[in-house]
Amino acid sequence: MRILHYVRQFHPSVGGIQDVVLQIARRQIAAGHEVEVLTLNRTFGSDEILPETDEIDGIRITRVPFRGIRQYPLVKLDLDTVNRFDVFHIHCVDSMLDKLIFLRRRIRGAVFLTTHGLYFHTEKFARIKRFFYRFVTPRALARVDRVFACSRNDYELIGRIIPDPERLMLVENGVALDKFLPAADAERSGDMVYIGRMAGHKNVEALIDRFLELDDDGRRLHLVGRDFDGTLPRLQARNLPERVVFHGSISTAEIAALAARCRYFVSASSFEGFGLSAVEAMGAGLIPILNDIPPFRELVDNHGGHLIDFGEPGSLAAVLRETAEAPALDDLGRRLQASVSQYSWDEKVRAILNQYQQCLARAAS
Repeated sequence: MRILHYVRQFHPSVGGIQDVVLQIARRQIAAGHEVEVLTLNRTFGSDEILPETDEIDGIRITRVPFRGIRQYPLVKLDLDTVNRFDVFHIHCVDSMLDKLIFLRRRIRGAVFLTTHGLYFHTEKFARIKRFFYRFVTPRALARVDRVFACSRNDYELIGRIIPDPERLMLVENGVALDKFLPAADAERSGDMVYIGRMAGHKNVEALIDRFLELDDDGRRLHLVGRDFDGTLPRLQARNLPERVVFHGSISTAEIAALAARCRYFVSASSFEGFGLSAVEAMGAGLIPILNDIPPFRELVDNHGGHLIDFGEPGSLAAVLRETAEAPALDDLGRRLQASVSQYSWDEKVRAILNQYQQCLARAAS
């Protein structure tokens, strides 16, 4: 098969959705398919125009210009390019999906969508989002051969509006469980680490506030990730104590070495499509302390860890008072590693390829 993935941001941009597309594409190539990625020609937050073509891990990348805001970039879709492929797989619910309302009949191949949390990441543009959810997105979904919901929350949201529910299936994200495993063992401290974008809906400020309520016992909070919307400069301007450590965007190997010295993964995010970084961290033996939102609740219910309200003063201190000391924490970390093994990428990609093949066979018959 010839497969084209569309995702707003891809290499050299780093993030949860980008990693999902990369992991799927790598395995599809390994299975003998020809895979390319269509993406935007600028990384959000930068004015630098990236090369029109590129490649990573054998995946050819084509970058296209866009207008509008990053939440809804307007892209001119070259149908001659799309029609060179058997499969057009769209990642995220945005303008590319909406184009199908008008262009689907001119696309020869099968079209698929992975939801990645839809567009309810924040309350920004709430009225417009509700309008799209009620009137626009159902029409667009009617043009898609299969919709892959990457969380039960997405599955329920899409299930309320998709015209044909039989075309909706739950395919939760796979996880590279060895991503943050270090090259060598290290002695864990009581340190905490957050790994992700510095963005408003990630509520890093609330995470810092809860951490600073803890007694200064030598424990540190490590913040890893690039700035997305001006959040990082605002946090750095607070002149925080040295026990709050900003690492910025560092390599995967550096993150793995850091994670090996920490005990907890923490996130105060107000929205997640799945919670990829949390599962990656559990795969490295870290114990999650997560904000009480539906995707995180599902992870903790299924695997373990802690849920708190990061908006409530004292909530982090309270949960730490309840946790056991090592080696019981080491045992918990190992149990979490074993529990999340179900998120193997190989199984997820086989399920996706199977749906591609079914839809193409049905169209050919």
